[in-house]
Amino acid sequence: MLSLQQVKTLVSSGNVEEQEVLALLQTMASEDEELCAWTDDALQQIDSISPHLAGEIAVFCMDRCSSIALWACKLVARVKQQEAESDLLQTSLAIALAQHSSVSVQQSAAAALATFEGLTDQSRHALQSKIDAPDPRLRRLVRRALERRAA
Repeated sequence: MLSLQQVKTLVSSGNVEEQEVLALLQTMASEDEELCAWTDDALQQIDSISPHLAGEIAVFCMDRCSSIALWACKLVARVKQQEAESDLLQTSLAIALAQHSSVSVQQSAAAALATFEGLTDQSRHALQSKIDAPDPRLRRLVRRALERRAA
């Protein structure tokens, strides 16, 4: 877990290195609201993630801490995707969509699945299982993901 000063330095520099991404995700578990807010700002600066880090980030999609899981799903959507990683990443997102207790995490997972060129059967099934979810935003994200892939 990073300190508040370390995270502020990352945000101020505007440059988050890949080796700092996992530490930032773990920092989201802090109960310090200011630290979490700064960490959120740091994570927002990340435009893309290289494939070699994808598997490690994908594991966090089912973290008990909703903030960590939410950001992991968002970051997986930013991975420079290659065929080899696609199934692994989609599996993590499909599981988060189908099983995570946080609706925000489910929304993030659905949005991330919409970024993939082709969906696996597991991903398609997870999306279809949420098509009538009680949350209107989740329903919209699920439908968008399914429609984008059907086009």
